[in-house]
Amino acid sequence: AVLGPFPCARLRGLPFEASLEDVLSFFTGLVVLDVVVLNPQGHAKGQGQGEAFVVFANPMDFQMALQRDQQRIGRASIDVFQGKRHDYYAAIAAVST
Repeated sequence: AVLGPFPCARLRGLPFEASLEDVLSFFTGLVVLDVVVLNPQGHAKGQGQGEAFVVFANPMDFQMALQRDQQRIGRASIDVFQGKRHDYYAAIAAVST
């Protein structure tokens, strides 16, 4: 069976202090199944850019999420694009160690 595209958005450019709640509020109105927030390591607070992977419940919410590209969390403009399944799994492994 063909599953179709993996409904995962990758966010880049998150403020260093961005939290799970910030990411969820960025996608208000969409059904989110999972969020993995990766903050940059070794940076002073308030510097650097974090990333996140967000998995959506259905393809329609995923497509709507991609339309939020360049919207803001705080003062940061967020890049939103298709996430790859293997990058998502690598992110889970990174935060689990």
